[in-house]
Parts: sequence; structure tokens; C-alpha cells
Amino acid sequence: MDRELEKLVTRLVDHHLDDPHFREDVTSPEAEQRLLGERYVEILADLLVKAVSGGGIFKFENVVWLLLSERIATTLNAHHRLSHLLARDPVRYGRIKRLVLASLGTRHRLANASLRQIFHRTKPGPWTERVFVNPLLAMLCENRLIDSERPDSLYHRPNLRNVFLVKDYGLDPDSFLRLFDVVEQTLRRDYEDLERGRPSVRSLYLQEAFLKDGPPPTAREDWAHRLAHREDVSRYVLFHLTSSDYPRELKRDLTHLARLRELARAYAVVTNDLLVWDFLNALRSLIREVRIEDGTTYLHDVVLSERTVPITLDRENLYNHNRWGTYALFDIIGFSRRTREVLNEYAGLAIQNLFAIRRDRLGEFDGRPESFEGDAVFESFERAIDAVRYVSVFYDHYESQRVIKRRVYDSPMESPFVDGIRVGLGTGESALISIYQGTALDGAPREEFRRIGQVINLTSRLTTGKAGEKYLMGPNPGREPDPLRIFHASIDAEGTLNNSGIVSLESPFQELRYQVRAENLPRYDPEETRDAKSPFQHYAFALIYKDPVIDRMVLIREIPHQPVFKGFENQRVRCFEYLILTEPDYRQLRSRDQSLKLATRAAAGGRPVVQLGGEGTARGRSPAEPGRARG
Repeated sequence: MDRELEKLVTRLVDHHLDDPHFREDVTSPEAEQRLLGERYVEILADLLVKAVSGGGIFKFENVVWLLLSERIATTLNAHHRLSHLLARDPVRYGRIKRLVLASLGTRHRLANASLRQIFHRTKPGPWTERVFVNPLLAMLCENRLIDSERPDSLYHRPNLRNVFLVKDYGLDPDSFLRLFDVVEQTLRRDYEDLERGRPSVRSLYLQEAFLKDGPPPTAREDWAHRLAHREDVSRYVLFHLTSSDYPRELKRDLTHLARLRELARAYAVVTNDLLVWDFLNALRSLIREVRIEDGTTYLHDVVLSERTVPITLDRENLYNHNRWGTYALFDIIGFSRRTREVLNEYAGLAIQNLFAIRRDRLGEFDGRPESFEGDAVFESFERAIDAVRYVSVFYDHYESQRVIKRRVYDSPMESPFVDGIRVGLGTGESALISIYQGTALDGAPREEFRRIGQVINLTSRLTTGKAGEKYLMGPNPGREPDPLRIFHASIDAEGTLNNSGIVSLESPFQELRYQVRAENLPRYDPEETRDAKSPFQHYAFALIYKDPVIDRMVLIREIPHQPVFKGFENQRVRCFEYLILTEPDYRQLRSRDQSLKLATRAAAGGRPVVQLGGEGTARGRSPAEPGRARG
């Protein structure tokens, strides 16, 4: 696009320089068809379509317009023939710039109009109208300073004479600069009078309306310069000048009311354009061009964080929506049923209290709230270990909300949502899209993020189960023995997963195992050595580790057999269950396991005991109370 823009600008400027009477036809129907066929318009239209479809919620189309305005200003100011004309004939220089900018503006509107045909081929709605009009594009076409002047700032007092060459304000630059000096110096004098304790009626009003706290200490030199750009301030000052404030060159204009009104209106148009120019320059300065080498992003020679995701205007995909992460889905058991039964303020309070954890603790683990729809809560994390940590914190908070008060002086009441929580964890690649979600309070269309991907679809299948069955493995010891009844997930003969705890796919488990090793956490991992001795006699765990961040023991076992999920019948799905315990609970579980060993050995007459948790069967199984394992 840069190449096509440079060729187009050079061609237009050369036409105007070679022929003083040249005027490009940009209004006729034939001209529209000709311009739509230009390579520059085609490239820009394609880029805008990618920007809107690829990053609608980020407003990437505005990034395109800001970058384009910088390229136009650079190209125009770099044209050596045009630059030489400025000193010889500034009037013609300004006229050529205005005509070139008008031609570019027409092309930009046509390229932007292609969005309307693509996204809505019939009668446009509010969303397509917003895209079609594009407030930033309209602002750039109206205020041509951003496309013609070099980046500068109000604080540096730019050369305003060039400003009047590209737009007709009905006011010459000398008169404007004199008026500006009058407003600025009047503000300074009035503030000095206030500081000396000799205020006038005008200075008292200025203080009350605009200078209640005085100028900022760090901006005492240029505060009056900036304040003089405000329309309300300048109008008040200009209409309340005294005879001592009039400069000799403007005395006749300032004392004639009709002429003063014209000057005040023209002055406000110039200062508003300058303020918009300053604002757009500030926006443009926020955009940084980076380079990508071997998958690493550099700003100049500084390596940027891996979280930096650049938009690549010269590639097929403008913005890489794909993200690798771990996704946690929480299903509140019986949520839909209970909300139907208890639709009152107490239910609303219980829900607010339950999900306050998202606001208070989610960011602590680099988590992002994705959605809460129906009875499912969806969060995403960059690391699997942080997802498990948040799950533990979520469970602690859930337990604390089993009994709440409606008001301070009320008796405690049980929360309607105490049947339990199912959690599914999955790690993989997903895409982030934005979709229309209704209208905001100001009437503007509201768009929200949605994360999509097969891993999310598969993870959602892990949050299934039969309501009311907390310990699902005990009744079927021959298939998946659980003598202490600590597990909360099972797979029946038909391949249906019943989960009332925490179950993950294989991907988060493998990533978690790597992260536990990388952080060198205290652990038992049978993969690390063949001679690893399990802390348990009757259970085969794939990984046990202590997490000091949450002060919990995490026990993970692979669920024997594999579930069958609708839509994934031909896919091999390995599932893992997580138990998250306090250290005292973990020690108690080991003690109970040891006691069970002695009991079963005595019942078996000293014969060896088959290790449970795999395909084996328990001999002499003794009834035991359920442990306090969460999951």
C-alpha cells in the first residue's frame, strides 16, 4: 500500500505542477468506476475488510486510517518539487495540497464504502452505517491538517501559516495570531492580578469558571497557550476586553460587535481544528511500528514481551486471533433448576456473592473472564498451573458462600446454589472473535469478545454428570475401584462421563507437569524415575505436588477408560481427575490409606494386596467414610 500511495501522490502532484488548470474528475459516475478499479483503492478496501472482520472490537480500521494519514503527510512533505514551490508561490502550494487531499479523500470514502456492500448488501443497519461513515475518517477528511502537516504539538507552537494554506478559514493567519496573542496575554495578566490580590470582575469569573485550582505546577509556562485554544474561554475573553487590551491593528474590529462575532467564530474554527490535530497526533504517536525476526518482536532493538501481538498489515491475516491457553469451565450443579425455583433478590445476592471471586482474584492468576451464560462460567489462563490455582481459590470461595445473610440483622440462610460445582480444564489453541451484543446506553452498537475452538467445545463436555451423586465411583469397584471413596468422576460402560469434581483433558495435565518441574515444586512424579515410590498403597496417581502459592496439595490421576463424547466419537480422549487438599487433609488421606492396607492384608490372610486405581480389584474392601478431598 505504501508503494501505491507514493505513486498516486507523486502522479497527482506532478499533474498539478505541470498543468495549472488540471482538475481530476472525482464526482462523475464514470470517475467512480475508474477510481474503484485503481490498485490503491483495491488494496485499501481489502485492508479495511480485514481490519473490520479481523479486529472489529479493537477498531483496527482506525489504526489503518491513522497510519495512512501519517504516510500521506510524509509523502506530501517529501515531494521535492512541491516543497520548492512553497517558497516561490505559497498560494499555489496550498491549492495543490488541497486538491490532492480532496482526490485522496474521495478514494478513501470509496474504499470504505466497500465495507457496506460486503457486510450488508441490502438496507444498511446501524452497525454497517457506523462502519460506512467511520467517524475518524470523517474527521480526517474534514480536518486536513493531519494529512498535510508534519507531526507537532500545541506545546511547541507550530508554524500556523502553513495551516491556512490547506484550508480556508475566512481569517488570515496574521489576524488569527494577533487574536491569539490577545487572548493568551489577557489570561496571563488576569491570573497575575489574582495572585497579587487585585482581581477584576473578569479575572474573578475566569477563576471561578476555568481556573479554580490555578494552572498545574508543571505547566505554568504554557497553560495560557493551551487554555487560549478553548472556545468557551476565548469567546468570554474576546467579548469582555477593555480598551487597554485592544492591540492597535485590531481595535476597529474588536470594538465593532458584528465584526467581533465573525472573528470569534472564525477563531473558534481554527482553534478547534488545531485541538483535533493535536489529539490525532497524540493518537498516532501511540502506534509503534515493530519488526518480527524469527518469531521475536522488536521495537527498534528492544525485544518485546511475548504477550505483544502485532497487527501485520502486509499479511493475509491482519491480526492473529489464535491464542494458546488453558480454559476452565465451571458448571454449577442445579443452577438452572434453582434459579427457576428461587427467582428473588436473595438468589441475586447469592449469585453476586458467588462470582465476586472473579472480580477479586481472577487477575491475580493472569486469568481473563470470558463469559457466564446459563449455568456455565468460562475463564481463560495463559498457564495451566495458574488455572489450577484459580480453581482451588474458586472452590474455597464457593464453600465460604454456602451460608449467607440477606441483610446484616437477618439470620444466616443457605445459598440456593450448594449442590456442587463441576470443572472442566482444557489446553489448546482458540480464536478470539467479536460479535454484536445489542446497543449500549448511548445508542452505539455494543460488541463483545467470544472465544471459539475445538478445545473449548471438548472441554465443555467434561462438565457433565448426574445431579445428586457426589461419590460416583464406589458402587462399581470392579470397574474403577475406590475403597476410600475419594474420587468424584467416573466413566460408565456406555462411555458417559459423570463428573462432580475437577476433570481435565490430557493437554493441561502434560503442560502442568512441565510447569511443576520448571518451578521445581515438591512433587511425586512416576515419570521422573522408574524407582519412584508412590505415597499411596491403594491408588495410582500420575502426579502429586505441593503448590506453595495456594498452600495446597494437588493429586492427579488418569481416569481408567476413555469417555465417548458426541461429535468426537472417533477421537481418543484421555481424562484426568484432580483432587486439591490442604496438607492436613492430605496427611489424613495417607493415614487412612495405610490403615486400609493393614485391614485388607489381615482380611486376605497376609496375601499381597492388588494396587487400586487401575484395572485391578480390591480384596477384602472395608467400608470407609468419604474423605475431605475437594474436586
